[in-house]
Amino acid sequence: MTFFRIQPADRDTALLLDEDNWQSRNWNDEWAPARHGVSVCGSIDGLVEYFRTAAGWVDEACVVVELDGYHSDDTDEDAHAGALLVCPTRIVSVTPVSAELIDRIYA
Repeated sequence: MTFFRIQPADRDTALLLDEDNWQSRNWNDEWAPARHGVSVCGSIDGLVEYFRTAAGWVDEACVVVELDGYHSDDTDEDAHAGALLVCPTRIVSVTPVSAELIDRIYA
């Protein structure tokens, strides 16, 4: 299955394929246990809705990462907002966040 995430452009996307990095943590609670997987959404529209309701910043210093993977057995902290946890198997594409996407998020 294909999924999408937004992350800083200076973060190496190859790290997403390393199982040692498949940990999702609550940004507001450093003591909360890590959940197994990488946070993603199922579509670009899902990313827009997620960033409108649950996430923080998006700007031109970010990229959209399209990746293949399989669902983790854990549930994302922001599942109520459409976030999923997956175990990535392949990076499909990496593209700069467009001004249009930023406008959609902050509309």
